[in-house]
Amino acid sequence: MVNSSNKTKTTWNIINGNINKRPRSNDISFINVNGTKTYSSQVIANTCFLTLAQHIYTENFKNANSAAIVNKPLNYIHDAFKQIIPPIEFKFVSPNEIEDDVNSLKMKDSYGYDGISTKILRQSVPYISSPLTHICNLMISPGIFPTRLKFAEIKPLCKRGKIANTSNYAPISLLTSFSKIY
Repeated sequence: MVNSSNKTKTTWNIINGNINKRPRSNDISFINVNGTKTYSSQVIANTCFLTLAQHIYTENFKNANSAAIVNKPLNYIHDAFKQIIPPIEFKFVSPNEIEDDVNSLKMKDSYGYDGISTKILRQSVPYISSPLTHICNLMISPGIFPTRLKFAEIKPLCKRGKIANTSNYAPISLLTSFSKIY
């Protein structure tokens, strides 16, 4: 008998195991660029994500002239900041709030560049909630989100089709657990 919190996933894992279907790896080791296999991770990232963003952007504004395409985001930002933004007041957090936030995170094995998963964080929160509260309150005082917590590890995830075709990939961002708490 198998105890599981996700019965559907467990059922499919059992079915796939019985029919010898193994999960395919989502790691991309090469792509085809202009008919040539490329193994460079930098080229793979640029091709998968930068060209995808440019394609989405031009598709959304393809009926406009080229000047409008360039100015559209700038006009949006300019218009957004014409409105008066009320001041934000931050309140200091307590260790109980930090523990509640950590315990509300999904229990995952995935992690950002720091190598700390939410699973590990949830297990250690009773021991680190006080220092973590102090650090969060130090960050709240000036109202600045630390630059290092803005970093994410971006990986391509194959959604369907051939793994060498870049249009079959979607970017996923792996954030650090600490940035989620803050």
